[in-house]
Amino acid sequence: MRKYHVPFWRAVEGATPSLTLIILARGKDLEISRFMKKEEVQAVLLRRTARFLKGMGLTLSSAVELGWLDPKHNKSKAFKELLIEM
Repeated sequence: MRKYHVPFWRAVEGATPSLTLIILARGKDLEISRFMKKEEVQAVLLRRTARFLKGMGLTLSSAVELGWLDPKHNKSKAFKELLIEM
């Protein structure tokens, strides 16, 4: 198994190489910064999920019904706004 150089190794210590790459990729995400509130991050991730589901002909509600998305997201403001848009 290859080892990857990770500049902030303590954050990913003990992570698998694939998980390490995912964490590194998140550091380059232009929509999400480490200083955003969790609600803002959740909104960005829900928008991305909604776009993905729309391509499959599904909605956020159907993803919850299928068990693909945690029902706790139903309570968020972003979830409700996305349902109105869809």
